[in-house]
Amino acid sequence: MTQNHPSPPTIPVRELRSGDLLLSLGEGNLSALLAWNGESAYSHASLVLEDGNLIEATTRGVSISPAVDRPTDAKIVFTDVYRPVAPNGDSRSEDEMHTVARYARQFDQLPYAMDSLKQLAIFVSVRNHLPKSPMARWIIRVALDHLDKDDSSSLTCTELIYRSYDESPTLPANALRPVIVVQPRRKIPFPKIDWIALRKEIRPMLRGQKSAEPMAAEAADSDPGIESGVLQARLEKVRRRLTDGPSASRSRERNWIHPNPSAIGTIPLDFETSPSFRALGRLTV
Repeated sequence: MTQNHPSPPTIPVRELRSGDLLLSLGEGNLSALLAWNGESAYSHASLVLEDGNLIEATTRGVSISPAVDRPTDAKIVFTDVYRPVAPNGDSRSEDEMHTVARYARQFDQLPYAMDSLKQLAIFVSVRNHLPKSPMARWIIRVALDHLDKDDSSSLTCTELIYRSYDESPTLPANALRPVIVVQPRRKIPFPKIDWIALRKEIRPMLRGQKSAEPMAAEAADSDPGIESGVLQARLEKVRRRLTDGPSASRSRERNWIHPNPSAIGTIPLDFETSPSFRALGRLTV
């Protein structure tokens, strides 16, 4: 790394604590598109439990797995560790974090599943971040269609994290609710995407749906669903559903604290920039 881009500090998996937040970038084109649309380095979130396991919402539903496996998981490019802190900047107490972990466990094995394509629709809607590429816009149009077919049982990876902190039993109630500081738009370079590989990646998520039909690059240009006005209207509709109305829109151009965001509308950027967490470093074995 250059002097202007030093390597992040590292934190071994043995130093993880109950209640720590892990933010990761997944492997593959869809994860890269997720991170770009969420204007963050991350596409996924998980929570450390008191016994050294992780709980997270995945395409299989909510699952628990050993934290020790995360640094060597081939499906994860990297994982950074964030520790919850009190308003004064001190780490939260062990009792508080055990409370969060115990509450998170209630979601384990419930039939919740939110695939990456539905998460893409949420990320792009919350950040209102439309790409210029016709193929990228077509993928987003498909993602919005896919989200419309979703039912109320779906749980995003970040929704699980937010609800675990926010809803854990405390006195007063919601004492561990993360502070969400809505960020202004970020200018980040569009990732290099293998569109053929991406279409193959999303096809299993669309079985039986019309959107699963193969789409050639030249056909994407003529899809009326990717026209700016049409796509923007779709995003506004989803945003109202995710952010409890226009007053809670994430499209403002300055930082502001959202007092009580919709849990399903939270994204990795919200945790990455929250004063309720302190970045510790990159997870290692």
